[in-house]
Amino acid sequence: MPAKYPPIKVYPNPEQHKELRADAARVGLSLSEYMLRLSLAQRPPPPIDKHVAIRDLVKINGDLARLGNLLKMAIEGRQASSAGMDLMTLFGRIRETQATLKAKIEEL
Repeated sequence: MPAKYPPIKVYPNPEQHKELRADAARVGLSLSEYMLRLSLAQRPPPPIDKHVAIRDLVKINGDLARLGNLLKMAIEGRQASSAGMDLMTLFGRIRETQATLKAKIEEL
C-alpha cells in the first residue's frame, strides 16, 4: 500500500540506527514518528518511566490533600481525639510525605 506522503530518508550507521530504535522504543513511538518529531524540532514524549513517576506524584499530592484535611479537623477539634491522632504525629506524616514528593520530583 503506497504511503500518502513522500518519505524522507536518512542513512545512520549501524550504531546510530540501534540507538535511534532504542530511543524510539523507550518513548513508545515508531522509529518513523520519532525521527519526524526530532527533525521538526518537536520534543518526543517523556519516556514511559516518567509516566509512572507522574502518576506517583499525583498519588502523593492526594495524600497531602488528605493530610491537610486531617490537620484542619484536628485544629477545629473535630474527631481528632476519637481517632487518637495527635498533631505531632500528623505533622510528622506531612513531613514524610513532603520528602517523598521531593524525591519523586528530583527523579524527573
